[in-house]
Amino acid sequence: MKKKLLSNPFMRQLFLVVVLALSAISLSAQTMMPLPAYTYNYTGSARGFWFTAPATFIITGVRVPQDASTADQSIHLVKFNAGAPPLYPTSTTNFTTLGYWTGVAGNTIVSTAIIVNAGDVIGVLGTRGTTTNAYALGGFTSNVFGNTMTLNRLIYQGSIASVQAPNMSSNAPGSIGRVELYYAPAVFAPDDAAITAISNPSVYCVGTTQDLTVKLENRGSNILDSTMIVWDVNGVMDSAWYTVNLDTLLGTGTSDTLITIDNLTMAAGATNITVYSKWPNAVADTVNTNDTTSVSLHPALNGTYSIDASGSGDYLSFTDAVTALNDFGVCGPVIIEAVDGTYAEQFEIGEIVGISSTNTVIIRSQSGNPAGVIVSNSASTTADNYVVHLNGASYITIENITMQALGSTYGRVLTTPTSGGNEHITINNCVLEGASTTSSWSNNMYVSYVYGLGNDNWTITNNTFLNGNYGLYMYGNFSANGKNNIVENNEFVDQYVRGVYAYYQDNFTFDNNHVVSNSTYTSAYAFFLGRIKNGSIRNNYVEGSMTWPRYGFYLSQVEGDLTTFLPVTNNRLYMPTPNGSYGMYIT
Repeated sequence: MKKKLLSNPFMRQLFLVVVLALSAISLSAQTMMPLPAYTYNYTGSARGFWFTAPATFIITGVRVPQDASTADQSIHLVKFNAGAPPLYPTSTTNFTTLGYWTGVAGNTIVSTAIIVNAGDVIGVLGTRGTTTNAYALGGFTSNVFGNTMTLNRLIYQGSIASVQAPNMSSNAPGSIGRVELYYAPAVFAPDDAAITAISNPSVYCVGTTQDLTVKLENRGSNILDSTMIVWDVNGVMDSAWYTVNLDTLLGTGTSDTLITIDNLTMAAGATNITVYSKWPNAVADTVNTNDTTSVSLHPALNGTYSIDASGSGDYLSFTDAVTALNDFGVCGPVIIEAVDGTYAEQFEIGEIVGISSTNTVIIRSQSGNPAGVIVSNSASTTADNYVVHLNGASYITIENITMQALGSTYGRVLTTPTSGGNEHITINNCVLEGASTTSSWSNNMYVSYVYGLGNDNWTITNNTFLNGNYGLYMYGNFSANGKNNIVENNEFVDQYVRGVYAYYQDNFTFDNNHVVSNSTYTSAYAFFLGRIKNGSIRNNYVEGSMTWPRYGFYLSQVEGDLTTFLPVTNNRLYMPTPNGSYGMYIT
């Protein structure tokens, strides 16, 4: 195979971005069944929808969109054998599994070839992570080839992340879980070769050579023994003839294979690749809707970038910079620096391709002064109640920035989903400013909300938490405590209820923190630490007033183990309030 030099070498690496689908599956060969718009997240059990097929078609792909999360996909696709599933709490096990996939990373569309006949009752459940669903309104009228059908709510009261759903129920009316189904005509020709994916290149560096590998499928009723494959790389075409042995679409043997068709020398700039098949079994291909797949390659991030709203930097906003991270990934250590200014926006960092303990991402102010860079958001609903949302992120540092929540009812600054799953996160020398409140109950006013299993190896140091009813709410999981989290040298100022609430933590360091408040709430706790095993609680200072707090430290089930003490030492408590009950309460 000859090599192709795509463009002049450049210092940065590239990452694969799939045209239209981010999945290397050609949408010219298939259509997505229409879905209602995303409304909000639900975390708890698996959700999806069921419908009665109005026509015969082939399901060519399935995917759980990233509306709710960027964690791995789990999908369970079934055919109900006795009509519509029963209404909950009754459930049915009378279904045939058409496909089950778990641990599907990223935005991949799972390629399938599943025949659906008119009148079949089809159900699909799909989640991200353990049980995170992207909800949408149920009772939606969708269609296949213009033939309409209703998408009805389908539920399983459990997770499908590790096992198939053993039973399912209908639950109309109600929201459905958004799962994308792609379909194509159930057209069978004797000889039909389809290019359904470009599996490589994926992540690569400039100047390296990469195999161009495609997935070839036999969609015909004859065994496929040979075909021509044609490819176009930035307008330069090539082709070759390949001998294969692929069983028919509905046969019992293997009907697809991966073929390396070229070896490319990669460089910077947009690289567009189109691959299609011709002459299956040396005869004309009469079904051309599945021949072609196209992808586009885009540079991954590597090095130092700037954010400048004036247009003098690499990005205009934090949103632009984080979108590049989420979409293109990284191929080396990345630093993103913002010039001084106020940025009225919010952003979400998901699972970034290529990130690691070596290829880390730092987001910071260029001046090093937190007061110089202010990122602010005025939230009006629970869905947008954050300034920075970490959703499956790892190896991220945010430093020297002020994050400001301006909403009077929705005042969170830093959040995670309840599914957790963010690790190796550092928040350093930042100001996290919530809104002032006298609400003792609304968790919408927590300045920082870090919840769920897998939120491990966080380092929260040298920050100032302002206002809100809770400064830091860090809650692990009873079955898998948060691990190795550090909260050190922080200032907690004017929280109405609690400066810090930390629960279900292993090896938890809580040292050198200071809390002071103007609160008049009569049941306030400065620091509440519960179910903490190992770590340290040292050199903290509770600076009370005549109205606050009732409890300085509230320690519940805080313990070491048989060989290691958990030191609770050198903590200072000043509590002049007549309402004060305990300086340190241990239970």
